[in-house]
Amino acid sequence: MPGTRIKEEPREAKERSEPRELRESRDSRRHRSRSRSPRRKSPPDTNIKRESADDESVDSKDAEKPNYDQSGLLARESRTIKGLYIKHSEPGDAAMPDSDKVYLLLNDSETHSLKSQSSYIIGRDKRVCDIIHPKISRQHAVIQFRRVVDKRSRVETTKPYLLDLESSHGTFLNDKKIEPLRYIEIRTGDVIAFSSTKINYDFIVEI
Repeated sequence: MPGTRIKEEPREAKERSEPRELRESRDSRRHRSRSRSPRRKSPPDTNIKRESADDESVDSKDAEKPNYDQSGLLARESRTIKGLYIKHSEPGDAAMPDSDKVYLLLNDSETHSLKSQSSYIIGRDKRVCDIIHPKISRQHAVIQFRRVVDKRSRVETTKPYLLDLESSHGTFLNDKKIEPLRYIEIRTGDVIAFSSTKINYDFIVEI
């Protein structure tokens, strides 16, 4: 009838009066609609360590540290005395000879006692070398005393080593040419020869 208000049924009651299949279908659509809302992306982690070319993690703080290693030019200047370049640079384990032993380098005409220095440069340059011979390279070889741990006894001791300084004609130990710039241990009774002319010295250790 005109003017008569239609009484609306509450929404909950209306939904309860609907068939069960219709309600489940509508609820399913509502769930899909809510699940489609975009998720917020988490901010990137700024604390992740970056990897270097060799696959080792590198802290950026470490990468910013200055490198205090000597450059080639600086290292050369540190081994220059009065304008003369010294080929040999002592290793970190350099040591004075044992005081209870006498180390001798000798031949038919001369004897050199090795007791007051940790290393002795051998060559013909009188301005640089400790043991002089006119017929070998300017800085031919060096005898270097080093503090090492004996492999057998595991006791720390000082041992003498021979090192060729890239000489022109080589250094020989018991008639065998040694490799340049490589330390070779020497023992009492060894024969050291410099140059192809076989300028021989006997190395003797007296206790």
